[in-house]
Amino acid sequence: MFGEDKTSIVPDLGRVMLVDSDVPHAHTLQGALHSGAKIEYALYRERWEFRGYSWYDALPKLTNIEVSVDGIAAETHLDAQHETRPSEIEVTVTVQQSGRGNRILTLPALIHVDSEEFNYPRFVAVKQSPWDNDELAGPFPVDEFLIYATFLPSDDTDTWETQMDYYVDEVERTVNEYFRGPRASLLALLRKSLRSDAIDLACRLNVSQIKLLRDEANKFNWDVELIGSDGQLL
Repeated sequence: MFGEDKTSIVPDLGRVMLVDSDVPHAHTLQGALHSGAKIEYALYRERWEFRGYSWYDALPKLTNIEVSVDGIAAETHLDAQHETRPSEIEVTVTVQQSGRGNRILTLPALIHVDSEEFNYPRFVAVKQSPWDNDELAGPFPVDEFLIYATFLPSDDTDTWETQMDYYVDEVERTVNEYFRGPRASLLALLRKSLRSDAIDLACRLNVSQIKLLRDEANKFNWDVELIGSDGQLL
């Protein structure tokens, strides 16, 4: 979602940093860099075919990423299922370079996603994040980010499109409740339940209101009332 990789000739290697192909928490780092965090290097994927060349082996390499949430490991924080949103997420990057030893860089992040957990949007975002608004407007679409980091289709079940449609709905529900609360999540579900055929029939019947009335004897039963433009029941 942050654009395709590009291959190019680099005239100056002074700001080049390689990224280990197996580095953990890569999606969280990408999210941080697209949310304002700065790293004074241009990042490039590691290319095995260049190993052994002195100029290549001398480049700094990003070898590890650790994420902490309010000072504790992100995995521990997610497992604990805290009721309150964290105040701080930090990404700690380890950089190795021949002749210089290890260096540690610490970057701020707004959201952390467990991208090792496939087909489940396991994430945490700081309180008062940019996505805490009615439009979920932030530095990037948070629902697309979670899908990008965690969606993994299976060959043993429905088609790719069906799996994606189901997962998009699941992420949308989760994001609505997390950033906008249960009311927004319920409204989103109700709006989505009004399919085009139902809307067409309501227009043909000149329906101005649709009321859902909960059965007092059974909270799982709901009655539907249709009200016309004249305010009368249809």
